[in-house]
Amino acid sequence: MGLKTYGTMAVDWENRVDFERLRRERLARARALLQKSEMGALLCFDMNNVRYITATHIGTWAQDKNSRFTLLPQNDEPILWDFGSAAKHHQLNCPWLGERSRAGIPLLRGAMSPEMGRAENVARKIKVELEKRQLQHEPLGVDIIEPPILFALQREGIKVIDGQQTMSDARVIKTQDEITLLNMSAMMVDAAYDELYRAMKPGMSENQAVGLVSKVLYDLGSEYVEAVNAISGERCNPHPHVFSDLRTAVWARSGPGDLGEAGDQPLGLAGARARTEAGHGVCAGDLLALHRRLERGAHRGRNRGHADRPRSDHALPCRRIAGGRRTLLHGERTVAHHARERSSSEPTRDRNGGSRREDGRSRSALEPRSLANSSLWPSAS
Repeated sequence: MGLKTYGTMAVDWENRVDFERLRRERLARARALLQKSEMGALLCFDMNNVRYITATHIGTWAQDKNSRFTLLPQNDEPILWDFGSAAKHHQLNCPWLGERSRAGIPLLRGAMSPEMGRAENVARKIKVELEKRQLQHEPLGVDIIEPPILFALQREGIKVIDGQQTMSDARVIKTQDEITLLNMSAMMVDAAYDELYRAMKPGMSENQAVGLVSKVLYDLGSEYVEAVNAISGERCNPHPHVFSDLRTAVWARSGPGDLGEAGDQPLGLAGARARTEAGHGVCAGDLLALHRRLERGAHRGRNRGHADRPRSDHALPCRRIAGGRRTLLHGERTVAHHARERSSSEPTRDRNGGSRREDGRSRSALEPRSLANSSLWPSAS
């Protein structure tokens, strides 16, 4: 069966996302890889890993501050240290943690000065827990760490090794509920793109496009919106990877190609879409004829043997709309469809009748040689 699609709510009359199973299976994956490793325990400061192990969250404002940490010992339950108020909230509302949710914060990326002794405090907390389980002489795996805390752990006689790869290996294989959430994330981004297609017009600025996409995603319930890029005109090549206040005369063009990208996180699972907008934008007057001439030129170049050059997948039909403008019909020109957490994807139709891989997916939907993102290739114009 293909990927299941549900609404965004939990209901009593249908099996949707089972959050208890999600928590249980995530922790089981981390434990299984920890048991296979040389580590006596795993210490995580990365908020994504902390959430994966403890199923707790305090908002994305803390994403870049290394403000909370968790210890997962061999053959035992995880322990979480967090802001005092957050720790109390977890005790009251996260029964899977209970009293193992404790107050304690590290350096907050240097916000705590050395004389406050936070690095030494964190190291002592970790050593006490390791000694209770007779793990103090075993290597301690750490995902990310601030140097003062690393040095404090070493002064306590603890051997620190890389634990980041262990967590990456745990998270790379998705559980059933994670795949459902990734599909939900992709749905939300598609809904945002649909609103963007309807709103695009000459004179619209890149940051207006980003604002629209962000609003739609937050309105749909996303916790975190990132990587929304709207790149237009000559800024597309080379790709600057950041939007600006540029107001473009046309959001549909061959040549540099307008590139849109958006990512969102509902319930911590990130999905992303990247598309050229040449198949979806609004253009005025003779620009449509120019667009079509350039498309035909691209196809002629392909037929002369330039099969490996990125190109448009198909000619773009158009229709007139109010005001004498024309809009290019939705062309399903997805140049990249990926979930940052490496989810499986539905098969993508190959409109050129291209070869399909053994897994049933179209080669043109996956291979860099056929991406319809002309911002990755210098324009003849």
